Amino acid sequence: MTKLKIRISGHTQVINKLAYEFPNRLKQQIAAGLYESTQEVITRAIPLTPRQTGSLRASMKGVVNTHTLHAVVFAGGQAAPYAPYQEFGTYDNRIDENDIVGLRTALKSGLLVKKGRGIAPKLFLHRGLEQSRPRIINIMETKLNTLIAELGLN
Repeated sequence: MTKLKIRISGHTQVINKLAYEFPNRLKQQIAAGLYESTQEVITRAIPLTPRQTGSLRASMKGVVNTHTLHAVVFAGGQAAPYAPYQEFGTYDNRIDENDIVGLRTALKSGLLVKKGRGIAPKLFLHRGLEQSRPRIINIMETKLNTLIAELGLN
């Protein structure tokens, strides 16, 4: 699974004030940014997804946990139980989903070529996330700046 961690830095006093005096508003803005970010990843991943019936594309979902403030984008379920095989490949072509170095290498080098037997990895969700990184950072910055402006903490 590719992960994107976002760390809020700079403006320490403003961030501390938000976290201490307006924790619910801060959580709401972060959750809204995470939801918008999941939709961005899905939008980027859809054109990268193999398509025969459209079930795999239709199965993509984003879920935001507002308690822990983390988001997950996934594909599959009953509609497309073959999603992991399309994402990571099979047999000789399989990429271990826990091998972060292998995943990054495949993404950067474009080594998504079929070799031997099995399905070549498509990494459509991973590539969608990689393409979305700049936009996700922009979304989160905008959400925080909007909150700061609304509360007059500039």
